[in-house]
Amino acid sequence: MGSDDVTLGVLIDIRDAVRSTNERVDKLTERVDRLEGGLVEVRKTLVASETRTTTAIHELTDTTREVLTLLRDRLELRDRVERCEHDIEAIKRKIG
Repeated sequence: MGSDDVTLGVLIDIRDAVRSTNERVDKLTERVDRLEGGLVEVRKTLVASETRTTTAIHELTDTTREVLTLLRDRLELRDRVERCEHDIEAIKRKIG
């Protein structure tokens, strides 16, 4: 076997290895493309979830404020009712 045959054999091996590497790179590129597509979907889902969460937090905040206002009103009313009851008792004692 001459040196040309050996050189040709090495070149053929290199060509085959390059083809194999190219096939693996193509497969890897496809996987990366799918992964990127999946990340885009995850990002969309995350944004939608954050939007729902933010909306729920705002609604909860509004409801909490309404409850706080209601409680304040009831406390003020309770104080007025207690004063009225006290005044009624005082009037009853005066009347007899």
